[in-house]
Amino acid sequence: MAMTKMQYLLSKLAEECSELAQIALKAQQFGMDEFYAKMVPKIDNKGRMKKEFNDVMATINQINKELDMNFLMPENDLIYSKIKKIDKYLSYSQLCGQTEKDLAND
Repeated sequence: MAMTKMQYLLSKLAEECSELAQIALKAQQFGMDEFYAKMVPKIDNKGRMKKEFNDVMATINQINKELDMNFLMPENDLIYSKIKKIDKYLSYSQLCGQTEKDLAND
């Protein structure tokens, strides 16, 4: 049985999020300025992450349109709430000794 358009879009969203996760892990391991030697054109990990951000956002845009969700990007109150949560758990990670306290140079 063939997929519906929505099933296809959801699989694309999962695929794009996986690609973003992969490059985030590469950047963590090798640094933001590292280049993958075989990639043409040469793009550093920061540039690759930017590309993947846009790919995820494009897919979200398609799903938003398909479902008529009226999702406006960004939704600042939800983003602010998530930032607070990230900061909370960063502080806890620092307290546990798993994350450096000064992350300004990362």
